Amino acid sequence: MAGAGAITGVLLSSSGYIANHTQSDSALLAIKACYLYIPALLILASMLWMGRFYRLDDQYEQIRADLDAGRGASPAPAPTAGESPAM
Repeated sequence: MAGAGAITGVLLSSSGYIANHTQSDSALLAIKACYLYIPALLILASMLWMGRFYRLDDQYEQIRADLDAGRGASPAPAPTAGESPAM
């Protein structure tokens, strides 16, 4: 959290932000970047990362079998598309 504040401070100060004054165009752009553009890019990057590397769906059957074997229960049927797994 401190890193985010430091990055924001550096970005604003390098763009000419002066508190309690009318802001220049570059300062307004930096403010928009801090609250709109940078978060949007990070959200998009995290969505792409999760889409590429999320593998729990591929391992669901094995995890379910391991859990059922540990409890001594009969295996639960696999959920169909759009159905959440029973807990």
